[in-house]
Amino acid sequence: SSSTSSSTTPTTLPPSSPGAASLRAIEPASGPAGSKIVLVGTGFYSASHQVMAMFGSSPAFTRCPSEQRCEVTVPSAPAGAGSVVVRLRTDSGRSNGLRFTYS
Repeated sequence: SSSTSSSTTPTTLPPSSPGAASLRAIEPASGPAGSKIVLVGTGFYSASHQVMAMFGSSPAFTRCPSEQRCEVTVPSAPAGAGSVVVRLRTDSGRSNGLRFTYS
């Protein structure tokens, strides 16, 4: 008899790189440029301590007190963008993306 235990389809996009950080939530998921938000998830670790949040193609100042939480200052919105996809970039690669809306 054969058992199929790993044939489920994930409901969220997998991280772009194996071992990369995984974003679960942005709190709050909207706000103005310059505001502080918190990224929540797992694997927010980088051996070089270089953890960068990317708002679309814009890098953001990031401070990660733990591997499950990063505090980020929202960068200026790209021209004409009402919302962007936020990812974390670490030594291990890029995380999945979650949407942030500028208000």
